[in-house]
Amino acid sequence: MIPDADILFEVRTPLGFSVRVTRARWELITTTKHPVMAGRESSVRLALESPDEVRQSRTDPDVLLFYKAEAARRWVGAVTKHAG
Repeated sequence: MIPDADILFEVRTPLGFSVRVTRARWELITTTKHPVMAGRESSVRLALESPDEVRQSRTDPDVLLFYKAEAARRWVGAVTKHAG
């Protein structure tokens, strides 16, 4: 179980499951993988809570990609993996 203090945010998707993002995971995303997402937690939350599109990964059936349009030809994406 992850201590509540380590969770940056938790949201419920329209598909009926919750997504938790830890502070450590967000730090990795915003410093190494996608620095442009620093400070964009609310955009990611919105993409997960109210996506315009959800796709299943072509390579991993446990991975879903949530997309939210922000402007013409500009999308926020969030990748989730079921931790079963």
